[in-house]
Amino acid sequence: MPRVLFSAHWLPREGPKLVMIYPEEIISRDALLDIFGLALRQTLIYEEEFVSGYYTARVPSMAPSGLRGNIAVYITGKGRRIVMGLLLGEDEDPYIYKGALIWSLIEYVNKGMTTDIETLDFIWRKILAYPRMPLEQKIMDILADMVARLIIDVLSDEGYIIFHDLARGITDRSYIKANVELLHDYVRVLEGLGILYVDINPIQLEEFIYLVRRPYITLTKPRYIKRLLTRKPELKEEIRELAEKHLSQIEEWTKIFASVLEDPAAYDLLSALRDKPIPKDNLTENQRALMDEFIKLDIVREYENKYYLIFDPRIAFILPEETVVSKLKKILSGSESEIEILTLIRWLSILEHYY
Repeated sequence: MPRVLFSAHWLPREGPKLVMIYPEEIISRDALLDIFGLALRQTLIYEEEFVSGYYTARVPSMAPSGLRGNIAVYITGKGRRIVMGLLLGEDEDPYIYKGALIWSLIEYVNKGMTTDIETLDFIWRKILAYPRMPLEQKIMDILADMVARLIIDVLSDEGYIIFHDLARGITDRSYIKANVELLHDYVRVLEGLGILYVDINPIQLEEFIYLVRRPYITLTKPRYIKRLLTRKPELKEEIRELAEKHLSQIEEWTKIFASVLEDPAAYDLLSALRDKPIPKDNLTENQRALMDEFIKLDIVREYENKYYLIFDPRIAFILPEETVVSKLKKILSGSESEIEILTLIRWLSILEHYY
């Protein structure tokens, strides 16, 4: 289990300046800076310089605090770099926290790098839960983020794109002025979830982002819905009307649903509901509050002091077939360059590998 989450600003010529440490009672700021500095120097034996990315190191034996273990850090930016790090136990694999650290950096920056205890506690609990989260939960979680959804939307239209054009595409679709450095972090998360693929395009020698599959939330039938409808036949008409309503407002509904699932406890509750109805008396106050959110979303109903799932939200993926067809039509019309044709062939070979 991680011991400490910390954040720092770091200019290579000046060294790291600690901004945040949570929980604070585990280690002093001075001791953590000493450990972090020693670990950085240890890593620089193998690296010429630090670029944006994920780094791990063992806590050196000469560390003054007497603590032993591993350090995992994610560094972003080229100027005043932001460092997000974890101090881990000796036997913990630092690589299982890579996704959690990148996610926490995005969340931390989006919250204005606040040191508000409530925000830090939310980030800390998510980091602890992240390695054990199913893939579906991680995807639902990232879909709650507007920038992540915009990235997927842009790629759904373009198929493939370079980072600066992605930033322009996001700005054109929203009021958000996209930060290219932070976009790299979003793209790393989406690539890790199997939604995007990133590599150096051998034709243009530039880093390209390719869409490999588009995620969406689909509403399926719960396993026990037939038994429920047998007992409550009047529910059939309500479910039919709600299905039409959900389909007509699916994008807005998805945003609200994904935001509810930002709390890891919400997904755990949804998973339990998928197996069987849950008696109201078995739930904590927080779980009942989450059930109220599910009822507002029209996926849960309460009958005879039990909660029943009437729609089961699941993640599904689609091949970006329409985008492929659109690209092919442009090429067949003769309006695209040879470089564009070769890039399309590269994308098709990536899709072939995935499918």
